Amino acid sequence: MSLVTSQFDPSGQYFASVIVSLDSHVLRVQSSTSSTATNSSTSQSFSTVFPLPKGLKVLNISWVPNTINGSYNHSLKKQRLASTSLENQLISIVLENSNLIYIYSPSVNEVLKTVKVTSKLSLFKHNLNKFWGLDLANQLFEFDEGFELINTVHLNDYLNESFDNVQFKNFKHLSKKQVILSSNSLYLLDDKTIEHLNSNHINEVEEIKLINNDKYVLTYTKNDRFINCLDLEKNSLVKIYVTENSILKVDYFKNEEFKLDMLVALTDDGKIEIFNDPLSISNDKQNSAASKYSKRKNVKKSVSSNYKINVSRPIDQLAENLVFEDLKLDNKHLVLTWLENSSIPFFHHLEWWNNSADGSKIYSINQNVQLFKEKPNLKPFQNLQHGHDVASAKHYNESHAIISSGDNLRDLQKNEEDEEEEEELSLAEKLQLQNKEDNVANGSIKHKKRTNAGTLTVVLVQALKSNDHSLLETVLNNRDESIIRNTIYKMDSSYAVKLIDRLSERISRNGNRQLNLNFWVKNILIYHGNYLIHNMSDKSNLNSLISVLNAKSKNLNRLMELRAKIGMVTDILEMKRDMAKVLDEEPEEEEIEENVEYIEELDDAGLLDGEDDADMDDLSDVEEQDEEDGENMEVDVDGDTDDEDDDQYSDVDEYDEKLKDIVAAEKGEDQDQSVLAKVKQIKMSK
Repeated sequence: MSLVTSQFDPSGQYFASVIVSLDSHVLRVQSSTSSTATNSSTSQSFSTVFPLPKGLKVLNISWVPNTINGSYNHSLKKQRLASTSLENQLISIVLENSNLIYIYSPSVNEVLKTVKVTSKLSLFKHNLNKFWGLDLANQLFEFDEGFELINTVHLNDYLNESFDNVQFKNFKHLSKKQVILSSNSLYLLDDKTIEHLNSNHINEVEEIKLINNDKYVLTYTKNDRFINCLDLEKNSLVKIYVTENSILKVDYFKNEEFKLDMLVALTDDGKIEIFNDPLSISNDKQNSAASKYSKRKNVKKSVSSNYKINVSRPIDQLAENLVFEDLKLDNKHLVLTWLENSSIPFFHHLEWWNNSADGSKIYSINQNVQLFKEKPNLKPFQNLQHGHDVASAKHYNESHAIISSGDNLRDLQKNEEDEEEEEELSLAEKLQLQNKEDNVANGSIKHKKRTNAGTLTVVLVQALKSNDHSLLETVLNNRDESIIRNTIYKMDSSYAVKLIDRLSERISRNGNRQLNLNFWVKNILIYHGNYLIHNMSDKSNLNSLISVLNAKSKNLNRLMELRAKIGMVTDILEMKRDMAKVLDEEPEEEEIEENVEYIEELDDAGLLDGEDDADMDDLSDVEEQDEEDGENMEVDVDGDTDDEDDDQYSDVDEYDEKLKDIVAAEKGEDQDQSVLAKVKQIKMSK
């Protein structure tokens, strides 16, 4: 994780930061008044996390007053009081790759308004009870309190030839007609004319700070060690403050009651440099290197920092490089912040003035300060401010959760009301209810309507939106396929990619749950596959799922090859067993049937089934007897021929009579005569 941008609110009580987590930008807002630096939780702690859609990159953020609900007051005193309340503050999110401006409310943890402009803005802020935006084409947009565009100023129309190729990066309103613009130098837009101011910067100005009732302006650039103080009335440099390293952020505060002021700078080495009483005349000669023989009498003297503040681990702990990420000066304290585990901000409040022995107010930072911070215990089971799931939007507590568990379906009935709030039924409704009960009692309603299976879509979307791992785990533990299918079907397609990422993480960590989680992935591809195919920006987000599936299936080919080999060995063994059984058995003599004829008429008459087979055997015996008699007749050639013919005819008659007896015994005397004639004809032909 890495910090993209950050900013304290005007009161210094809340800190907003944008970090990169899982290739997406996440906005975190939390209270700086809790004692997180000492690892103790307070009742005033506040922390929210808002993950932005993947693909969107934050350019910068800015705290703006809440003018949507109509409670904004134009009085400066009431504005200062309202700035201490989180409900009265919003955060404008300027995107690097989009022409949309998100107006985010930390108190409700959601985007209240989306402002769309014609071009990408580089800055969006609140000045003079209006909202202003600056784009890269030198266009200044003016919005009303409802974030509606009311005017567009083309700054290039006011530039003459001497301001060729100037691209403004920042601006600050002095009045309704005067605006300070910055690029590499400062420019004053006054009554539709642009005047060049003497700022002496080489790089682009990072920030413009008006001090001393807008009499002076402080400017600095990144990758530079100089902070210039410019007198707007005289258009001349008053002082140049020099740090040891390049400057990242600068803040200034003046206590009007005690006439004390301080300038602090955060450098790129993570240290804080202090300038006490920066506008005093006595500091002009502090580091003067010019002598009385100097030719340039008007050279402005530079002022070095008085003291430095550093943070590190105690000596008895493992050395770790801790750096400050941001700072804020208020009426009493200097608020410093650094990151633990590269994601969780911790804070330290340092008094920059206190009471002296005589009752006067003096600077309390009068030497170099070394802060020692022990490594905090951020285990997820500890009961601390950050001991809960660090990815959760809010501290999740079962006792006051809206949904206590993932399988709690008792409140899913549509339009269900409590008995106390239920109105009394009218007479017509009572009659309809009575008729319905009578129909059920009489059996007129035979089929009861099947109860629809509930879904966990609301719980799933809540878990994905707030990045609550505990709640998501409760949903994924459900094993009812119908509920899983209906949940995915009713889920919005915009959450499909995020859910696939969460499933991929769990599949890669725990392979034992792959079968259950694969059913979730399968239904996502079925119901939301069209969205994943046509949404080109989200195609790269499927790489996590592809890599997990490839890792799980890399041994599939080897397993299939092993399965084929095992099957082949099993078939060979089974074939050998069958061959052994055949060799052990003695071969049986097979009866050779010759001259077998199939008689369809006999089969249709039912003479070839069951007991008819025995009758046919008798017929075959008769035929064999006839053949023997015929052979005897052929051998006895010396006998009487007439007797032989008579014997032959008598044998045929006997055969006919036997056949008739058999058929009559089986089928009766009324058997079809055509069948008998056909049988007789066949036998005579033999």
